[in-house]
Amino acid sequence: MVPPQNRLRLVSATLGLGWRLPILATVRAGILPRSALAALCVVSALAIGTLLAGVPTVHALRGWFWPLRGKPPQVAWLLLACATVGVLSVVAYRVRRRYALATCCLFAAGVAAQYGAALAEGRGLDALRERVVFTGHSEFARIAASGRPALDLLTDYENLAGRDNPYCAVKPPGQLLLYVALERLAQRLVPADLPDRYPLPGSATHRFGHLVELMTWLLPFLAALVVWPLGALGRRFLTGDTWLVPALLFVLSAPFSLVVLHLDQALFPTAATTLWVIAARAGDSRRSVAYGALGGLLAWGMAFVSFGLAPAIALAPVFTVATAPRDARWQRTLGLCAGLGACVALVWLLMSPLYDPTHRYQAALAAHERWKRWTWDVGHVAAAARMNLVEFAWWANPGVTVVWLAALGRSLATLWRYASGHPREAASTLGLDLVNPVVAAILVVLAAASSTFAETPRLWMFLLPLLLLGAVRALGTIRPMHLGLVVMLQWAWTLATKLTQDFH
Repeated sequence: MVPPQNRLRLVSATLGLGWRLPILATVRAGILPRSALAALCVVSALAIGTLLAGVPTVHALRGWFWPLRGKPPQVAWLLLACATVGVLSVVAYRVRRRYALATCCLFAAGVAAQYGAALAEGRGLDALRERVVFTGHSEFARIAASGRPALDLLTDYENLAGRDNPYCAVKPPGQLLLYVALERLAQRLVPADLPDRYPLPGSATHRFGHLVELMTWLLPFLAALVVWPLGALGRRFLTGDTWLVPALLFVLSAPFSLVVLHLDQALFPTAATTLWVIAARAGDSRRSVAYGALGGLLAWGMAFVSFGLAPAIALAPVFTVATAPRDARWQRTLGLCAGLGACVALVWLLMSPLYDPTHRYQAALAAHERWKRWTWDVGHVAAAARMNLVEFAWWANPGVTVVWLAALGRSLATLWRYASGHPREAASTLGLDLVNPVVAAILVVLAAASSTFAETPRLWMFLLPLLLLGAVRALGTIRPMHLGLVVMLQWAWTLATKLTQDFH
């Protein structure tokens, strides 16, 4: 038996929150669980139960984007999806020490999760195709299918953004140009005699229908590529055989599996995690300037496609600081920033005759505020911040969120000891103990200052891998049976969301 005076310390150590954090006062009321694993399982199971029972929880918030509504599944497809995802997950774990093979299994699981969730509706692949046809982002596909040359679209983008094209108005031109590239690829790869499921009114061509077909078959595979850079981050920041768990949880998460055929899902998480891998390598290497230049090329491309990826770019130096040894930390971080800044400046200069990112950003910000009827009233900002944070935490899986908050507390306590010169912490790299608080700060800033209200599961999806990295680290080394339970709960949460509160 543990003496009563030591019980609170035991719970504190289990959660990794540190004895001096004020939140531990709630333990006396029995609010905090005794372990991170128990927290994840209990909270996830309760959340799944409320969804399946149709009990409104967060749905009562003003402005909640997805009302509760039943969507009966096609049982055969649902069972097949669960069996496929389950087998691939087990195989990935069994071959976890063979990195390439395990990552291929994770990739296949990610593809299976997307198609499986869609086919479970019983409408074939129309559940995927319709995302390109009827959602707002179909604007890019329709313009791309017009056949206008990419250079003309780039040079005329400001006029295009001002002509009743609200999605173009709030984006840089890179997103539209990616759709153009996909459309040109569709003309080469999609058979010309393929029936056009969604012909455009007044258009005798099948360009739009062919683009829809290509995106239906290509984008889920592009999205699943995220397992490679995310697996690399797992190997860098996690210990033992848990490196693959964040990637597995990510491809089975509700945002990834349900917010499909958007570049926010198919491209942005992969681009962001790849940039962070480059930045982490800069911390390990004496060639930080070269890694910075490589990261600068990627960062420019990310900003050219979406201004919303700016937080991912800002996180790059954080990963260098987090991975560099103490005696070379600032030197390598400055090297990364110098290489990144020089490369961005060079590309900016070369692109200046065609594209002004400063003007486009200002125009996009103003258009976004008008479109969303955003005001900087304190009450409106507070309501938006609450909605954005709750919504992101809910879709990420409430159990995972609770465990990540425990990891955040542990990181804050570790950084405090590090700043205080604790001998055990003084020689170590900062790792996720630095990344977690920075991610928390970014989420708070985005929640209040991004002039958006809801839709954060899509807009912030590129940050979800970092929450999963922190949560898995808080779980520590867990038994295969317990890991299987965590994975099952993650997939069950996704399916419960699909059946009761789907993305639309």
